[in-house]
Amino acid sequence: MKSSLHQLIVAICICITVIAGYAVWHTVLSTMDTVIAKLESDILIKTEKANKIAATRAMLSGIAGDEAGIRDYFVSETGVAAFIDSLEAYGREQGSTVSVLSVSTESLPMRSILTISLTVKGTFESIMRTVGVIEYGPYELSISKLAVAKDDKNSWSTGLTMIVGSLPAPITYAPI
Repeated sequence: MKSSLHQLIVAICICITVIAGYAVWHTVLSTMDTVIAKLESDILIKTEKANKIAATRAMLSGIAGDEAGIRDYFVSETGVAAFIDSLEAYGREQGSTVSVLSVSTESLPMRSILTISLTVKGTFESIMRTVGVIEYGPYELSISKLAVAKDDKNSWSTGLTMIVGSLPAPITYAPI
């Protein structure tokens, strides 16, 4: 009988040990499931951030091309002399003489502008064509003052003041 009681006690101890081991194992696995779920969540968040960063980079590279195109409509601080040369060339092409009297800069809160005063001399037709070419040229500009006067014979002259959009030196972006 002793051996049956002894076997029963050993069997109960083995059962208790197995149940306790199962409980510990279940607790460890539940904790690991929680850690794994947290890691999966972190991975999803970081993947979404990486996708947003990639989309933003692609968008910025597209905008950089657009920005370069828009910059062409403004006169940069370093391109004022070339702009004045182009105004004089417009006059020569139309048969008139363009003389720049003054150039001044002004910084407004959101942008900079150039105020350019010039005279155009020639026939009435040539000065009006010159003014039209300047006004409808590929720049952000507006004519603020225009005075036309007839000189001797068939010689005309016009005094012209215009406001031209200006940009500071190009901005360079550091890679992200």
